[in-house]
Amino acid sequence: MEQPSLLVSIVIAVVAASGFWRLLEVLLTLKRKQKLDRAQTSTLLVDANTQVTENWMVWSAKMEARVQQLECKNEELLGIISKQKTKTLELERQISVLKSKNSELKGITTRQKGRITELEKQVEKLEVINANLNKKK
Repeated sequence: MEQPSLLVSIVIAVVAASGFWRLLEVLLTLKRKQKLDRAQTSTLLVDANTQVTENWMVWSAKMEARVQQLECKNEELLGIISKQKTKTLELERQISVLKSKNSELKGITTRQKGRITELEKQVEKLEVINANLNKKK
């Protein structure tokens, strides 16, 4: 019976040794897989951060170009506004001159209406005198 016991012991030792090595192999594989996963995650994070940085740089450059474009447009618009202000002031000055002339013409028109009325009265008097003279003839 010792032989089966020895055989069982050998089998148990072989199984235990192979089980131990298998366990050790699984643990090492798991550890290596965890390291690989961490490295891949780290690489993905670096890639993502790089992409975000590149996207931000592209966006920033586009925004800078847009700001410069808008500043140029703003300068153009300010020039137009300045010209319009100058033109408005000139037109206001012309309006003032025309109002003055209009007031002057109104005064002249009023005086002429008065003179016309006087002349009409004189014409009526002359017509009456002429009519009287024609009657006497």
